Amino acid sequence: MAISVPGCLGLRFVADQTLATSTSEEDAPVVPDENAKNSPSHCHPRNIHLSPTGEDTSVRLTWHTAKRGCSSKVYYKRARWFPQENGLHFPWHCLLFRCKVNGEEMAFNAKASCLKDESDWEQKSILYRHSVVLDRLEPGRVEYKYTIKSDKEKTQYTFASPRRNSPTSELEFITFGDMGAPTARKCPGSPGTIDSLVGEVGDVDLIFHDGDISYADGHAEIWDDFMEAIQPISSAVPYVVTVGNHEYDWLPSMADGPVVDASGLREPYLPDWGNYGSDSHGECGYPFADRFIMPESDNSVVPSNAPFWYSLKTGPAHFISISSEHNVSIGSEQRTWLEAELESVDRSQYPWLVILIHRPLYVAFPHKSNRIVGEHLTEMLEETFIANKVNVVVSGHVHSYFRSCPLLRGVCADDPKQGIVHITIGSGGKKISDLDEKGEQPSWMMHAQAVHGYGRFKIQDRARMYFEFVETESGHSRVTDTMLITQ
Repeated sequence: MAISVPGCLGLRFVADQTLATSTSEEDAPVVPDENAKNSPSHCHPRNIHLSPTGEDTSVRLTWHTAKRGCSSKVYYKRARWFPQENGLHFPWHCLLFRCKVNGEEMAFNAKASCLKDESDWEQKSILYRHSVVLDRLEPGRVEYKYTIKSDKEKTQYTFASPRRNSPTSELEFITFGDMGAPTARKCPGSPGTIDSLVGEVGDVDLIFHDGDISYADGHAEIWDDFMEAIQPISSAVPYVVTVGNHEYDWLPSMADGPVVDASGLREPYLPDWGNYGSDSHGECGYPFADRFIMPESDNSVVPSNAPFWYSLKTGPAHFISISSEHNVSIGSEQRTWLEAELESVDRSQYPWLVILIHRPLYVAFPHKSNRIVGEHLTEMLEETFIANKVNVVVSGHVHSYFRSCPLLRGVCADDPKQGIVHITIGSGGKKISDLDEKGEQPSWMMHAQAVHGYGRFKIQDRARMYFEFVETESGHSRVTDTMLITQ
């Protein structure tokens, strides 16, 4: 007999027997297609990316294939033994035994949209999304390796398990917005940012892309280009996304009769004070939502609507991602969820509270239309953020980098620990927007740069979070701004 270890494949030392899997072959959701088996290239995994689950013992792995019925099976195991205080710890789980898990397959139209004339997207292009949760991980950045069964090349990828969900854990993460695919229109900084991010793999726990993801603007092939470009990063580090105007914004006139967008709404959000329009070119959130699976909120009061608004608890931090492209005023669906989510935050377990929203509340000069939007977002959200002691609000949208002092109702707080730091990093790759360097900037602005780059955060302990801005404009990454955030 073989030793029974649930979810793992044993060494085949007795009659080639294997051990129980977390999902039996009989329960597999899709029956493999013989044609797919005979066409390895159709089953080759593409667009491979990890995403968090909110649990410190698991991550989600997602990839696409061009053919239905390809295997959704993944093998994974611990990468090595590792030293502990009392000598070598023998990691039985997924070391002697290779873990195996079956995922699920879902077909989606890569060119789905709210357009009245789908011929604008040429023709339907069906992709198959495979998704699986790699569970029973040992938390604390333990190294694992995984292989996707349908990959005939048997490429082995590596990732680190999540930090322990603990108020004493450290956490390192990167944020930026508005990067785009290297092939997207007017995204000259994208290749440099991607190259620099590859160098961060192995050091950071999470990457947050704060809206305006690929700039596909209705071209499915650009989404594929983007996903392939980030794969050296996203296959190793969980990639977390927030919706932006180029993923969602659409106009009713684009639709031929009633439609439902990817967030479940029949009408887009078009306030008369905002510069909201048709920036997604009809995508209305579908390519974004079909590609990225984000964790659902578990506050049990009001359901989240991932990937449009949701939360993530990891290490010592509670992250809340909200949509500036949807209504956040009192009484709206998103606002009702947000208030319930903020009420559920446990600062004894997660001492740091970070908000991610694509459009910034506080905007540098000269960006008048964006400043008007920011003023309305501030009016709707700031008091709620203050009441719940939010530490940092991270945004994108304006294609530059700037940050505030710890702010309290538009003024630098006398006690920095009582203020909220607003950081805008819309400098991931899109053509840079000019800042008014000759005119006078708002008194709250502490630093600004019209260059490409990203933000790097490190939570040191309950009281200290370090921030750095990493410029990628010059062809190599260098830190050009730093800040210590305290509470």
